[in-house]
Amino acid sequence: GAVSGLRARGGFELSLVWSGGMLRQATIHSQIGGTCRIIGNGLRVLRDGQVLETSVSGGVVSFSTVAGNVYQIMA
Repeated sequence: GAVSGLRARGGFELSLVWSGGMLRQATIHSQIGGTCRIIGNGLRVLRDGQVLETSVSGGVVSFSTVAGNVYQIMA
């Protein structure tokens, strides 16, 4: 399934794609910039096809965003 246009705290808009009950891809549009935090393990964050540096603590993945940029989250 898929859903788009979800709004998240901190000025983010999300689109999600899943199959078999598992997240396959998430796209995050940062509207105001700042730190994005996602609960999950083993996630890769990409911008323009490049893997970004993230920090992981207690099962929360964090990364810095810039207003107007789009980030792909790969499970």
